[in-house]
Amino acid sequence: MIFVTDARGRCVYACPEWEALTGQPSTEALDRGWVLRVHPDDRGTATGILDEALASGAEFSIRYRLLKPDDTPRWVGAGGVPSFGIENGAFIGYLGSITELAGGPPIRSRPMATSVGSCRPHPTRRPCRSTPSTLSPIT
Repeated sequence: MIFVTDARGRCVYACPEWEALTGQPSTEALDRGWVLRVHPDDRGTATGILDEALASGAEFSIRYRLLKPDDTPRWVGAGGVPSFGIENGAFIGYLGSITELAGGPPIRSRPMATSVGSCRPHPTRRPCRSTPSTLSPIT
C-alpha cells in the first residue's frame, strides 16, 4: 500500500487498499486520521518515529500493528523515503509504503523502529534516469 505525506507529516494520499485492510475510508486516513487504525498500544511509537524522522527529513522504517475492519490487529512494516523539491531541494514530504507481515508478530512483539536515517538530494539536484549500467542526469 502506498501513502504520501506533506512536509509536516500529514497524510495527503492513502491508496484504496488502505480501506480493505483497515475498514477506514482513504479520505478519513488523511492528515493524522490513519492513527485511529493503529493499535492503541502502538500509536505513540508510530507517531513518535514519524515525528523524529520529520525533524531531520530522514527516511524511516517501523513495524507496528494496524487494526483490521473487525478491530483485530495485523502486523505491518511501514517505511517512508523523503522527497525533495526539484527547484530548491527543500524537503516536501514522504513517499511511503505499508506491507502486511506474514504469520503474526515479528520476533519482538512490540512496535519498533528498524531505522531512522538521513537522506539528502544529490548535489546536482537533477533527476537521474537509470540505464542497465549507469545512472546519468536527465538533460
